[in-house]
Amino acid sequence: MSRAKCGTLKIPPGKSERIVFDEALPGFVIRLRAGGKRTWVVQYRVGGKHRRVTLANAAALDPEEARKRAREILAKVQLGGDPQNEKVQARARAAVTLSGIVTDYLEQAKNRQKPRSYAEADRYLKRYLSPLHEMPAHSVSRRDVAGWLNGVAAQHGPHAANRGRTCLSALFSWAMQQGLVELNPVIATGKAVEETSRTRVLSRTEIGEIWVACRDDDHGRIVRLLVLTGQRRNEVAGIRWSEIDREAGLWRLPAERTKNGLPHDVSLSADALAILDGAPARKGRDLIFGDRGGPFQGWSRAKISLDNRINEYRVWFSGPDAAVM
Repeated sequence: MSRAKCGTLKIPPGKSERIVFDEALPGFVIRLRAGGKRTWVVQYRVGGKHRRVTLANAAALDPEEARKRAREILAKVQLGGDPQNEKVQARARAAVTLSGIVTDYLEQAKNRQKPRSYAEADRYLKRYLSPLHEMPAHSVSRRDVAGWLNGVAAQHGPHAANRGRTCLSALFSWAMQQGLVELNPVIATGKAVEETSRTRVLSRTEIGEIWVACRDDDHGRIVRLLVLTGQRRNEVAGIRWSEIDREAGLWRLPAERTKNGLPHDVSLSADALAILDGAPARKGRDLIFGDRGGPFQGWSRAKISLDNRINEYRVWFSGPDAAVM
């Protein structure tokens, strides 16, 4: 079907369209519509059902190129493929954006992750990942992920990039389980920085300086309890009166408040119990520290204040009158 012949084709009077088959390639046709639109189309049969794939507007694609594309499609059919169904599936995959997967993932994560872990995932996947949100999830590549991680590292630091990498990998692993994507593009991307466990411990002198510098307030009590119990900061900050067993001298941490998800009993010394006794009980509030609806907040300001007091004590004890004292 030459360009010249295509130009002579007309729709019969009283008809709204006309389909003309190519003489040399069965299944390759041109469709004429009332109004002048002409479209290259491929028709074929799969399992007794007719299929139709639109190639392009005849004004934008010359007959030889259209015939070449039609031949490729018909070859796939001969090999057992279904190009029209593949096209539908491709459109469906393109409609599944990363933003949509993030919404679904966080919805289920809210019920199975601890509040702190969920808040971290929500921050990284909603706020930090927003530049990639409108991408079809299946098309997100390792290169896209690496570029995003580099941006997070530059703006928020390498440790934040590592946390974001972990959250994104968990997202794609879940999406694979749901059949939403085939691959996890985070795999084989590098960490922004290799993290190692902290090995330094405080000396007896440093512990003494901290103890003396602590005030009789929530932050001071928390820090002293950290020294006495060796528990995690958030566990102590969220301690509740209902978790204290005074008769047994134990702090009974429930499973939902421990990192490994198992209940844990912590021995409380007389000094630890005395610190708890010094904390004011607030009517109708089970949490020992903090105010309003949650545990203690304001770590940064309290830490700066504590550091300043420690430095003041160090200067005072190292001054000219230190020996006399």
